Amino acid sequence: MEVEPIQQLSPNDQIKLKAAVDLVKKANSLVFYTGAGVSASAGVPTFTGKNKLNSLLNLREELLDLKMPTYTHLAITRLLEVGKANFVVTSNHDNLHRKAGTKDDQLAELFGNAYVEKCLSCSTLFQRNVVCPPTGRFCESCGGKLIKTGVRYGQATPQEPLYAAAKA
Repeated sequence: MEVEPIQQLSPNDQIKLKAAVDLVKKANSLVFYTGAGVSASAGVPTFTGKNKLNSLLNLREELLDLKMPTYTHLAITRLLEVGKANFVVTSNHDNLHRKAGTKDDQLAELFGNAYVEKCLSCSTLFQRNVVCPPTGRFCESCGGKLIKTGVRYGQATPQEPLYAAAKA
């Protein structure tokens, strides 16, 4: 049985897609740099346009719990699994690369992750299944205070993911 494509690609897009596939096939090592556009089709706001600051400040992070990885997230994870890609650097903190199966050692989240808490004393990271609200939790290992790693507007970018991205 032949399946009809949901959307036909224009001849120009077909050429671009073939060129991208050829590049991936020929590459020895790939590093993906992703941002808001990769999560837009999952319904995550991109904070572009006239009201981007208002959109950013009014984002309800708990709505990220309902978002699922896109085909792009899944394709990148598959390329990592088969050894065609080595690393992902993302400016997103929406957890969608992790939900898609990208491993911690193959991912640098430049602005943290709304699902990860870090101990201020021993730096242990705790991956959560839902967005981490500020609850005043304490580290299970040392008793230190836990903070969310997701960077908010105006906060400094953490150094660790920057170093990991530079090494990739």
